[in-house]
Amino acid sequence: MPDWMRSSGTRVLLIASLALAVLFGFQFYQNQKRLEAQKQIELLDVRVAFGQDERRVSTGVFGTVLNNSEQVIKMLEITIDYLSKEDEVIKSARFFPVYHLSFQNPGTLEPKQSREFGFDLEPQAPPDWSGEVRTRVSEVQFR
Repeated sequence: MPDWMRSSGTRVLLIASLALAVLFGFQFYQNQKRLEAQKQIELLDVRVAFGQDERRVSTGVFGTVLNNSEQVIKMLEITIDYLSKEDEVIKSARFFPVYHLSFQNPGTLEPKQSREFGFDLEPQAPPDWSGEVRTRVSEVQFR
């Protein structure tokens, strides 16, 4: 054994470094796996339109989320960007069409399942909003 390996402090440091490398490698693998699965979540037929609930008529964003992954989604966050007439983002809002702890959108989304969604845009709409939006899946948690 080389002299530098005989010190107990060096061995502890070497073992700790190895454990951290394994942990970071595992985290990287998990993150890559999550990103690949997230790419399989599709937002279909997204549109700005008038919608109505039991209280009022309002402008909202509507569409369908499709889970093309092989995993069950327990939480899905969508970010909606309000666009200016110059097609620049002037404000963003988030909502959760799938959230296993929600009263409004209960349950999970199974593989190959889809769910329609709607989000009221008016309460958060900035005054210079063009009426156009851009949407994206911003976070996914799988079971």
